[in-house]
Amino acid sequence: MFADLGYAILPSIFKIKSFDDLSSTILRALDTKVNPVDVDKYVTALENVAFDFDWLGFVRKCHNRFYYDGNLVDVEINQSDMEQFLEEEKIPLTKLSDEHIKKLNPK
Repeated sequence: MFADLGYAILPSIFKIKSFDDLSSTILRALDTKVNPVDVDKYVTALENVAFDFDWLGFVRKCHNRFYYDGNLVDVEINQSDMEQFLEEEKIPLTKLSDEHIKKLNPK
């Protein structure tokens, strides 16, 4: 339905091209009525392509496991630790990869 599902595809959303346009764009946005049909179409399109994956939770697990709770970034990750983590996260990662494959190969 929508090639790019960023919220900017909604007609009631305005992108500011330069700081000089800020004031006029705000005024134009305040005068713009939001069409609920457009919002409904957008939400429906998002729901059609979305799937359940706790991205923030997954990132948190990575930070906790490998980056000392996210406090360090330049760390060595040994192969056995990574293999163990991937095995522990096999179910959500399999779901994530399956969903990506579905998006690449629509029916």
